[in-house]
Amino acid sequence: MGLQKKRISLKLWHPVGDGFFKWRKFGDNGPPICFTNPLIRRMLKLANARKSDIIYELGSGWGQNLLTASTEFHVRKCVGFESIHQRYETALRRIGNRRLSKRVLLFKRDYQDLFTGKIAGADISEATIVLYSLATDSILAADFSNHLRRGCRLVYYNLTLFPEFMPDAVDYPFYMSKFPFTPPTTEIDWLRSVLRDGQSGRSKTAEQLWSELYHDYNVEHQEKRDILDYRTRLRAVLRKKGKEEVNG
Repeated sequence: MGLQKKRISLKLWHPVGDGFFKWRKFGDNGPPICFTNPLIRRMLKLANARKSDIIYELGSGWGQNLLTASTEFHVRKCVGFESIHQRYETALRRIGNRRLSKRVLLFKRDYQDLFTGKIAGADISEATIVLYSLATDSILAADFSNHLRRGCRLVYYNLTLFPEFMPDAVDYPFYMSKFPFTPPTTEIDWLRSVLRDGQSGRSKTAEQLWSELYHDYNVEHQEKRDILDYRTRLRAVLRKKGKEEVNG
């Protein structure tokens, strides 16, 4: 009888206004990238999120990062961009259930439209913090460099790295780079910064460090092509820097 009552109570319980997420019903897009609440707090602490900040999240999924920023860090304004209907509707419902619609704004748009000024009511240059956890490329790195305001903190994580600039602070798995970004000076410097290798005290070759990064991605079930793309982009940045130094 006691077991029966316990099962009934579990059946009647629901998270605050959310319901249970149906993890297996995502269609071709798969589940959004989600972090646990302790990790979200770590990410926002790395960004030094505070009351005066305006946070933009590009690819905001179910909205948990923005909800935490608003309710626990009391950020003045949170703005999310999510183009996938199911994720957008889920986030919109969760924000409404918490009565945060005036402080947390959602746009059902592709975040890339931000960089061409196609989203009325949104301007990424107002953001003091940008959260990003999707795929990266050199075009996106350039877009951030061309549109972020001075002092804006870009926060990303270990599977979405930017070889175009150095992290200014790290609380693994999260990285923060402040604009204007600092370009890497060597492969080894960038690799050691993202691998947190500064404590080892012994020198390693670039190939050894690339091998470590590949191991980390393999553990996370990521593709080798991501590492190859990072290396190609990093070397392109260093070649460009070398040419500028020669011409200067």
